[in-house]
Amino acid sequence: MDQEERLRLIQLLDSDGPIAEDLVSILQNNVVYFIPRIRSIQMLQKMVSSTFETKTWVNMDPLRLYEMGLGISSWKLEISEPFISLNDFYDIWDKCFMTTRNWTIPKLAILTGLLASKTKFMELQRSFFVDASGNIRRLYERWKAVYFSNVWCQFFRRHENSYETCKPLIVLYSTIASDNDVDLLRNISWDSVTLSLVRVITDYMQSTSQKHDPFLSKNLNFIANALQISLKRTSEQRIFHCICQLKRASMALCYRELQQTFPDASYSTKFYSDILITIVLTLRGSLEARTVLPGIWCSEILSCLYNLNFIALDFGTVGFYSYELIYQICISGITMTREISYYIAFLNFMKNEILMSKVQNKIHNSKILFLLSFLEKTVSMLPALDRGFITSLIDPVSVQYLNSNNKDIREAAHSVMLSLYTAEAHNTNLINWQSENFLNYLMISIDHFLNNSLEERQLLMIFDRICATLPRLQVMNNNILSQCLQMTYSKFLTINSCDSERKKVLLKCIIYQILYLQDNEICEWLDKCLELIKSSSLHPSQQDEVIASMWEMISLSKSDIAIQWWYTHKVQMDCKL
Repeated sequence: MDQEERLRLIQLLDSDGPIAEDLVSILQNNVVYFIPRIRSIQMLQKMVSSTFETKTWVNMDPLRLYEMGLGISSWKLEISEPFISLNDFYDIWDKCFMTTRNWTIPKLAILTGLLASKTKFMELQRSFFVDASGNIRRLYERWKAVYFSNVWCQFFRRHENSYETCKPLIVLYSTIASDNDVDLLRNISWDSVTLSLVRVITDYMQSTSQKHDPFLSKNLNFIANALQISLKRTSEQRIFHCICQLKRASMALCYRELQQTFPDASYSTKFYSDILITIVLTLRGSLEARTVLPGIWCSEILSCLYNLNFIALDFGTVGFYSYELIYQICISGITMTREISYYIAFLNFMKNEILMSKVQNKIHNSKILFLLSFLEKTVSMLPALDRGFITSLIDPVSVQYLNSNNKDIREAAHSVMLSLYTAEAHNTNLINWQSENFLNYLMISIDHFLNNSLEERQLLMIFDRICATLPRLQVMNNNILSQCLQMTYSKFLTINSCDSERKKVLLKCIIYQILYLQDNEICEWLDKCLELIKSSSLHPSQQDEVIASMWEMISLSKSDIAIQWWYTHKVQMDCKL
């Protein structure tokens, strides 16, 4: 760009007349490209002053001006033009800030963009020591403390009740928010800051993955970070209000997606994953702001996670520490509180939401899966778990989904049933319920396996875990183990003689139960198993697998009679130990 073009650019910036919108964008791009590359101190002073003081930006989105300021400083740090040092470059901007007579939101936006380049500068400083004097770091700190904090607070107090004007201000703040802001941002309402930040999130959630705020789509993490800072200084009443706002927004998003006609849509894309991460981090910050967690807080937070489970399932939560943390804290809080009414109310809320959903799709299924996962995780912790509680609230839900066409839902329902039957009993009426119903559940599980609704590993896990409770259940019913063995044996006999794979699996189920027999019965069932192995037309590999399970059971039993039986029949079974 020659001298005439540079002067023309300055002339355009200094003009008071209107400039076409498309020309303003071109002008902005030229400024970002040109300023970092100027080689004359005098020309840089003129260009910086014209860029900062121009009236051209008065109607421009402040966030575009922020990006302009960030672009100018980032490019300067990137190319480090040797004709003008970094110190001189920053000093020229410093003089511009000191001498300006009237701060405006566009000027504040440009300053914020420059401040946002501090992270990049510090990386260069650590790697290449580009500022031996330490002057640039001090300028960053002074600009924020002297100019940004005073000007931003003034504008925020003036516009905090007008969201449309306040929104760019709160987003600008989020880009440079830090923990020491409490010392810089004086005489402002942190309640209002938090409310405005949450409003930005909920507004973004109302957009779609095809049409959303381009700035926030790249920088939603700034909002989450700023909330971690502001929530520490926000009243508990306002925090709870914000949690309720997030719950309503998540419900609206869930309902909107429920009505979509794309049953296999992916919700792991950036738009949805950013929403999930931002809300989870906000909820975590809300929890950390409280020392005692009321049941109603747990309920509202879990409602947010319930409504966003369609994203969580696609995005994944394993290793997502903040998600796992708030989920565990809230299910513990709502389950173990003395006010069990919150647990019941939340359970009924989920059930009613599912019942009212007339569309059977991915979103609908995600609600069912959250409900079942919640039950699985909480039933063992419930101090009020008894027959009445199970039969009225839990059992109807889990049984309903055992026959679902969806594999994930079936598995989740079985997990709930396992939790019910393996829960430590705090009263005799729970043990009674378990002993009266577990045989029926095992029959259902075998039937599911025989009709291909359960896999081998799943059925064996069910038998393994439930059979481990037999010693406790035998206190209420001495014949329970005998009944279980006879039922499994009867099911075995119904299997087609050619179906050696299913016979193998049910033989293993029988063997799992032998572990809990008394010594006077164990040899009888071992003999019966050996006879079934011989008569079932099992393949040699299947025979070896069953015999290996038999030895594993015998070694675990520590029964002298069982071990003696094993060695007596060892040669006959031709088993290599």
